[in-house]
Amino acid sequence: MFIFYVCPKCGKLFATDESPVCMFCGFNGPCPSLTPSEQEEIERAHDKWKWDKIYREKYVDHSSPFFDQETFDKREEYEQNYRREIEEEKKESIRRAEEEKRKYIPRCPTCGSPHVFNRGNGAGKTVYGLMVHKQYVCNNCGYEW
Repeated sequence: MFIFYVCPKCGKLFATDESPVCMFCGFNGPCPSLTPSEQEEIERAHDKWKWDKIYREKYVDHSSPFFDQETFDKREEYEQNYRREIEEEKKESIRRAEEEKRKYIPRCPTCGSPHVFNRGNGAGKTVYGLMVHKQYVCNNCGYEW
């Protein structure tokens, strides 16, 4: 079973089932652990970053001899950059999905309008005894193809 700890040197919230060694700064000393109710709260949470901040404020003692402001600031910067990268990846993924979706929207070959009407495969005109199928009609310019 994993137990959540807060590193007293850099403020990193981490979970381990072994002896607590900080994944960020490598601190291998006494680390305060979260209570079982706090651990459940984090496991159920959708926004884990929010709880990181709350428990960091609660458990990190800036006057402790273990605390190192420089390491704390490096971890803060690293986590902010990591969150920014995740948000950018999400936005990029959404943008790619939208772009992929737009590929499959039929557009008029004459005017480029996406406002086309699909008549289906059964529609067509008889020209000189031949059935000519024109599936799409542009609602903008009237072109049929």
